[in-house]
Amino acid sequence: MGPSLRVMPRFAYRQIHEQTSAAAATLVVLAEFGVRTLDPALRGQELTLHGLWQRGVFQAHRGTLLLHALKHLTGAGLRCEIRHDVQRAQAMSQVLQVAEDLNATSHRPLHTITDFADEARVLLLEALPARASLALHVLLARREGESYYVMNPETGQDTTYSRWQLDAHLNSPILMGPTTVAGRPYTYTGIAARIWR
Repeated sequence: MGPSLRVMPRFAYRQIHEQTSAAAATLVVLAEFGVRTLDPALRGQELTLHGLWQRGVFQAHRGTLLLHALKHLTGAGLRCEIRHDVQRAQAMSQVLQVAEDLNATSHRPLHTITDFADEARVLLLEALPARASLALHVLLARREGESYYVMNPETGQDTTYSRWQLDAHLNSPILMGPTTVAGRPYTYTGIAARIWR
């Protein structure tokens, strides 16, 4: 019998406030990499992180909270890289200001095979319809074997997808509007962050 492969744990955690998805996803990533502990039943754990990152009036269309999340993850010893689908992000730039906030210089879109290698975690930056404009939301995607698991901090649930299903969401035409992913309607912004050790 060969050596058994260790699979990193997966957590699902529900945010306490609609503005804290980046902080909630960050806590889950840290827990999955074993950097910190997380009790998924204890709500509100992300509020401390969010409070440290949020300065001034909350701007739901900006990428500053994701930028703080990536700085926090690298400070914890993890590596992060932005994936930037320029055409998709430019198509949404009239209502979102994200690439500039993240200083996204990479022009390489997310790839559902290579970017999920080595148990990497991927933060997907999604746009969700809001009353007056668009707001940003962070989903956490991981791959185990042939399955992809997308954790939504809004619901605190993991949803399983095939590669084809995840690619369909990532490449859905923006003009068609949001598509349902992880239980809610979102539009992928073309910005993702790959996180690995």
